[in-house]
Amino acid sequence: MPHDPVENWESVTILLLNSQPDTITLLTDWFGALGASVHHLRGLDLCHHIGESRQLLNTIRPDIVLFDLSIPYEQNWLCFKYLSEIALFGATPMMLTTTNRHAVDEIVGPTDAFELLGTPHDLWHLQELVECRVSAKRAGSTSTRH
Repeated sequence: MPHDPVENWESVTILLLNSQPDTITLLTDWFGALGASVHHLRGLDLCHHIGESRQLLNTIRPDIVLFDLSIPYEQNWLCFKYLSEIALFGATPMMLTTTNRHAVDEIVGPTDAFELLGTPHDLWHLQELVECRVSAKRAGSTSTRH
């Protein structure tokens, strides 16, 4: 196992913006087993209820947001771009995930979405990326992309 830059996963809060029950369960179980607090919402719901979303985010205070680009890909992409433009999450790092990167890139153009197929390798790699971004945020880094 690679070096774990997150010393205490119990202090990590992850917000999943995802509408796929299988993926929500997979990620909740994976990060929950590490000790992280995992919350989930549908990304499109967040886009449609910005006022309520701001209140919810102030309550949850996520360390990272994992936004899933799922069907309908174009609507979810527009939602992600909208949330990014209005800086709803402020300095909180956002990471794109998808279970079908080829389809996403074909429909919305090239993205840097992490393709999550549910294999142990994928989950370890995603965990490393989350660790890196959470550590950078906690260290005060302005870069949330690796």
